[in-house]
Amino acid sequence: MKTHKSDSFDCDNQIYFRYGPNSNRSLLLRYGFAIEGNKYEHVWISFNITQCLIDFPDVLDKLMDKKLSLLRKFKIHHHILNLDMIIFFRLNNWMFYNEQAIDEIFNVVSIPKEISIL
Repeated sequence: MKTHKSDSFDCDNQIYFRYGPNSNRSLLLRYGFAIEGNKYEHVWISFNITQCLIDFPDVLDKLMDKKLSLLRKFKIHHHILNLDMIIFFRLNNWMFYNEQAIDEIFNVVSIPKEISIL
């Protein structure tokens, strides 16, 4: 909270404090409380992509040579669908050498296939 000497407050007036866009974890650690239904609540999910690249050892070697991360992280909100994560799973289940169209990565083709991917 920031105030100046010249700021005046009348007796018995309410003062407001804005906590900002924080997740419940951040609020709990910083201020000692959490908000039910917090719209800024999120969780990070990490996946090791090494298993995804087993059929592509040259790509895996390049990543390791350049010391790039082998983790793929996704920030998941309870009220927003994370399309990057869905595309990541679709790519991992996509048959590169079959006759699947690129559109299958970005568009829903069949509900049973979507369920198997997730």
